[in-house]
Amino acid sequence: MDAWNSYLWPLIVSTEQNMMTLPVGLANLHGRWITQWNLVSAGAMISIIPILLVFLFAQKWFVQGVASSGLKG
Repeated sequence: MDAWNSYLWPLIVSTEQNMMTLPVGLANLHGRWITQWNLVSAGAMISIIPILLVFLFAQKWFVQGVASSGLKG
């Protein structure tokens, strides 16, 4: 539900192409009759890069948080 709301509200509100959120921008890559899947795949891969970089940078703290939240005893 949250992912759908993150798509629908920006789709309604954003009128300029440079102000669209990532899900709306990826959805705009789909054509009406033909979809160029290579562009959609490239856009999805580019959208993953920042998230992956943040995770790799902060992986030590993620692991420490998971390890310290375990039940003891």
